Amino acid sequence: MSNPFITEKCNAEQTAKLVEAGLPIMESDGKVHWSAVEESAGETVGYGRGWLVVRWAYLAKFQPTLLIDSTKLISDAFKASEKSGKSGEFDEKTVLQAKVIELRDTEKLSWGEIAVRMQIPESRVRAAYRHNGVRKDLGLRIGKGGRFAYDAGELYTDNRRKEGAQIPLDLKAKPTVEQLLNFIPKEGQSTDKQRKAAITRLLKIQDLLRDGSTPKAQRDAQQPRFEELMAKWNVTLQDLAKARHARENKRAA
Repeated sequence: MSNPFITEKCNAEQTAKLVEAGLPIMESDGKVHWSAVEESAGETVGYGRGWLVVRWAYLAKFQPTLLIDSTKLISDAFKASEKSGKSGEFDEKTVLQAKVIELRDTEKLSWGEIAVRMQIPESRVRAAYRHNGVRKDLGLRIGKGGRFAYDAGELYTDNRRKEGAQIPLDLKAKPTVEQLLNFIPKEGQSTDKQRKAAITRLLKIQDLLRDGSTPKAQRDAQQPRFEELMAKWNVTLQDLAKARHARENKRAA
């Protein structure tokens, strides 16, 4: 089985040298003194690329049961969908999503570690995670620190110190604290401010639900959230129509 992370920027020859240097000093959790690896290998490909090839080689040799054959995972799921007559609804991102969410949210693994275990690029891992239709792959926390999303430390206060900032998938810009999915208002905080933020959020969700290009997975995930917020803040469709009209008038002014 060849290393799936060999590329033009980290070719087979470089990979062999990095693996030879890195395997003896890599710890079981993937930690390794990278500068020592590159110095011993005589190669400089960067930690981002080099770590993947060494980590995969480490797991393949010492912990092969942790590796997941994503191609087989998708193939088996497709065969099952054909057997049940639902091949027309098949979506490989949905198949990958369940495993990615398990490894990220339950096992608290880094994106890089998940990519190695599933033997697919990190970009594909993150896309599968976003396929949940609810929150972004940005801003989350797995207990290992890291840079704040948008360099905004205020998003990581209170309960979010450990949880991280759960940012709604549909937000295009830096969120406010109140817009976070895991925002918990403090006792006594102005309900007017919270309700206003909820209406703004509801308008965004409503836009997504009305947009024909919104993926079904995202639509299915947002509909219950929409109904939950409507009930929680006693917002009616008429309230939303008024808020939308006011927003459009403000833009036109």
